[in-house]
Amino acid sequence: MSWISVLDSVPGLNMVSHLPAFLDGLFQFLSDPSKDIHVQTTNVLAEFLREIKHQEKADYAKMTEILVKHINSKGARD
Repeated sequence: MSWISVLDSVPGLNMVSHLPAFLDGLFQFLSDPSKDIHVQTTNVLAEFLREIKHQEKADYAKMTEILVKHINSKGARD
């Protein structure tokens, strides 16, 4: 998680535009049994959500597709 946070903090690097490339992996980390990984992932996702709110050119369609996939996954229903 820390490398994503570091890259996100680089001025001029718009990680939101690359978010669809690794969003699926972030959601997969949420099911990690380690509480530390879960907390770090939640924090990274929360930060991206704050950033997305200020983006005009975010790929909402692709991010929504990934989100729906995880909502419909077996683990999300348990």
